[in-house]
Amino acid sequence: MLLFAPKAPDDIKRYTWSVPVVAGDSLVSYSIASASGVTIDADSRNENDVVMYLSGGTASTTGTIKLSGATSQGEQFEETIYIPILPADNAVGHAETAQTIIEFALRPVTGITGTATSDELDDGLEWLNGLLSFWRATGADVGASLPLTLSTVIYAPDEWILAIKNNLRVMVAEQYGRTVSPTTGFMASKGLQAIKNARLGDAEPGTYY
Repeated sequence: MLLFAPKAPDDIKRYTWSVPVVAGDSLVSYSIASASGVTIDADSRNENDVVMYLSGGTASTTGTIKLSGATSQGEQFEETIYIPILPADNAVGHAETAQTIIEFALRPVTGITGTATSDELDDGLEWLNGLLSFWRATGADVGASLPLTLSTVIYAPDEWILAIKNNLRVMVAEQYGRTVSPTTGFMASKGLQAIKNARLGDAEPGTYY
């Protein structure tokens, strides 16, 4: 039995089942026998991990997922995973589309009331995907389903959304030869570090975001 980190009913979060294979062995297949109380939006195998994006759930209940896996050396694993669904008054954060985040980052280029061109939005989307992919690889995964489209909704705590916006603004400014204020640079740096610190706190056995 594994207890995953809780989620709010409106969250879409990335969770990972790390199959405990022995040295020299590897996961070759997996299956999901059932999912109750949560919705599996997408699932895939990443080496010895089963990665799932989960949505839905009813406040103050517990979702359950039953999985199995087989290894190259013939071992069979079965696991039941429990995902607590937070009460409605404990839900944190909000949702923003990739486009609204990109438009925020482009304001030093377009101005406060300006409208980004389709080319600028496409470039911003490429940079945002690259930024979040790099963060995922370096311990700052925000749980977004990659690759993003302009309409993809990112669910995260308020401070994480702000960190994404400020870091993307720094990146966009560099690409266009602009500068950002020291405050923006400071908030970008501190916001990224806060996400990494939160992820370190999540790294308990059987608990994943």
